[in-house]
This record gives sequence, structure tokens and C-alpha cells, in this order.
Amino acid sequence: MGEGTGIDLIGIDLIGIDLIGIDLYGIEMVYKFYTFLIHDIIKDIFLYHLHIDLVI
Repeated sequence: MGEGTGIDLIGIDLIGIDLIGIDLYGIEMVYKFYTFLIHDIIKDIFLYHLHIDLVI
């Protein structure tokens, strides 16, 4: 995983959220916020619990 994972039509990439993407389908910012939180939690699990620093 890393940069260049691709962005789909609704501005969310394959590993989480595209913070600067255009929301073509009117998805609520709340949804994007929670998607970002989930992505951040996953990174924290890998970094702090498994001691793996994922570049995502």
C-alpha cells in the first residue's frame, strides 16, 4: 500500500479517504469523517500494537 492506490468516482481511495477529492455524489462530510477515523484507527493498530509502520 502507498501512494498511487487509485481514486474512484466518489473521491474515496482504496485505503481510506481522499481528503482533497471532489465529492461527485454528495456524500456527507460526516461519512468522510468516520471513514478517515477508521483509516486512522487501523494505522494506529498496526503502528502501536503490531509495531509495523505502514506507509499509507
